[in-house]
Amino acid sequence: MIPQSASGQLSGTQLIHGDHGPGSEVAPSISVTSTFRAVPDGDPEGVGAMNPGKHIYSRYSQNVTSRVEQILSKINQGHAITYASGLAAAFSILVHYKPKRIAITGGYMGCHGTISTYIKGRDTPLIGLDDEFQEGDLCWFESPLNPTGESRNIEYYADKIHAVGGKLLIDSTFGPPPLQYPFKWGADCVFHSGTKYFGGHSDLLCGIVIVRTEAEREELWHDRCYMGNMMGSLESWLLLRSLRTMHLRIPRQSASGTEIAQWLSKAVIPEGQEYDGIPGGVITKVWHSSLQETDARGFNPSVQMEGGFNACFAILLSTREYADKLPHSLEYFVPATSLGGVESLAEQRVKADPKENPLLVRLSIGVEEVEDLKDDLRRALILVHYKPKRIAITGGYMGCHGTISTYIKGRDTPLIGLDDEFQEGDLCWFESPLNPTGESRNIEYYADKIHAVGGKLLIDSTFGPPPLQYPFKWGADCIFHSGTKYFGGHSDLLCGIVIVRTEAEREELWHDRCYMGNMMGSLESWLLLRSLRTLHLRIPRQSASGTEIAQWLSKAVIPEGQEYDGIPGGVITKVWHSSLQETDARGFNPSVQMEGGFNACFSILLSTREYADKLPHSLEYFVPATSLGGVESLVEQRVRIDPKENPLLVRLSIGLEEVEDLKDDLRRALVSISKGN
Repeated sequence: MIPQSASGQLSGTQLIHGDHGPGSEVAPSISVTSTFRAVPDGDPEGVGAMNPGKHIYSRYSQNVTSRVEQILSKINQGHAITYASGLAAAFSILVHYKPKRIAITGGYMGCHGTISTYIKGRDTPLIGLDDEFQEGDLCWFESPLNPTGESRNIEYYADKIHAVGGKLLIDSTFGPPPLQYPFKWGADCVFHSGTKYFGGHSDLLCGIVIVRTEAEREELWHDRCYMGNMMGSLESWLLLRSLRTMHLRIPRQSASGTEIAQWLSKAVIPEGQEYDGIPGGVITKVWHSSLQETDARGFNPSVQMEGGFNACFAILLSTREYADKLPHSLEYFVPATSLGGVESLAEQRVKADPKENPLLVRLSIGVEEVEDLKDDLRRALILVHYKPKRIAITGGYMGCHGTISTYIKGRDTPLIGLDDEFQEGDLCWFESPLNPTGESRNIEYYADKIHAVGGKLLIDSTFGPPPLQYPFKWGADCIFHSGTKYFGGHSDLLCGIVIVRTEAEREELWHDRCYMGNMMGSLESWLLLRSLRTLHLRIPRQSASGTEIAQWLSKAVIPEGQEYDGIPGGVITKVWHSSLQETDARGFNPSVQMEGGFNACFSILLSTREYADKLPHSLEYFVPATSLGGVESLVEQRVRIDPKENPLLVRLSIGLEEVEDLKDDLRRALVSISKGN
């Protein structure tokens, strides 16, 4: 004998063995036949809707559907019948009860649509749940409620409707077994969209009706035969397969949903405050059965929901912008309608139900790790809320300074220095290695500094493409490259690249790009893809050559009258390069941060303006041009492009030529300009 489920529990034994009979398949095949071999007259077993082995025609019954309904009857403590969808089941209930009036308030919009369809041409008024009931009324009652996840008092409305001879239907979609058992509280009929928790994998449509007696089930079955709204063969098979793990899925989803709802409720705090990394002023309300207090009638949801609280609930955000963005800013929550599946879903409910509050977002919690879901929500809520209050930047590429100046037009967004005190909401814009000098700066130090106040760290890593450095390893929140340079690598395309930590952040950037219109062109995308095929060959070669040349030139920083390897002294006064930096007072050593090699672009300082003016045009293999990162070596007197730069500074970008040829070229040019040529 198969044991019955204890109160508030769901028996895995029932779910796995409740449909087995002598000789039955352990895992039945999908039943695709539309008709069956006739049973001989006098067969003692006969045929029947609940007999898995004896069928006539699949519109009446078939093997897998019968097995499904056997299990559903046992775990729901009643007599179950299945339908092609939740709304097919809802319509069948109306046909079955033939109500004189229907009492309904709130709840799933689909059921309201089904009721509207049913009452066409009928004199069947709609009333509210708190109106006076009469004999013949059907009280259509959803608990927990869609979309908020609030519980309502089944027993109170059962007493109210039964006092006048009416019927109580409970839409228990948000509260599948073992969470609640509506018959225990007076329901006459229980309805589920089985698409949700019974199916549990977002891959089938199904409706389930459970009634108290076999006679009622027989009547519903008779109606189904002639309404033709039975489940399909594949759907029946998928549902049976899903039922085998329902006792594992539902408690897990319930526990995770309750934990997340209660956690989010603590973030309903004023702007400027923070709870567990969630900024205040973003969430203004969280609905969930576990958050309800005992009401004036003594109703406590924890008694009715004896097996755990609902896994689907809603939050209210403070602005339409936040509600629009949140579902698309999450990584593990899929932005989609529906609920109950193994994957968590997030939906701005107004997208499906135009009457819903546009600030409301419904969350359906799946079976992922709860801490991963909390991290996902935390990141997304920060992301939708985040716009820099101030921008900290010192030095670096002049183009980025121009971009920042354009962004802050009309905004109250002050600029501060990297060594100023940071505040919550600041964005630290940090370039390393630095343009134009090629010096490395300590990413980890500034990551710790900005994160300590809840700000964000962006790293412009243009001078340090992979494999030279990986800024996420050192605490960056976002990485930026001018892909024109090393990723493109051939001086023939324009491209920008942003790398963020999560798919949710990338989705948000993609959304913005769609409406800012600043995507790459077709040719540029093709050229970039072509260039990426050799990135692993180009960057190490350029890094090694650049480091060798920088260290070689640094040895020529000698007084006039001396010479190093053919380079006259007194021409070069300084060489900047990450490899030439010593460990600083904070213990920062660029060789640790730049684990894959040093930068291939760096600068030298010449002793006179004349030398700086002449050098770029005295070289043979170095092209006198702006930019960097290409296969060809470039040389630039930086003041020509950036008027604020030191006019004695010359930037060198090392390409893929033979390193000795480049050294010979520099040696010849430095000798030439020193002689006044």
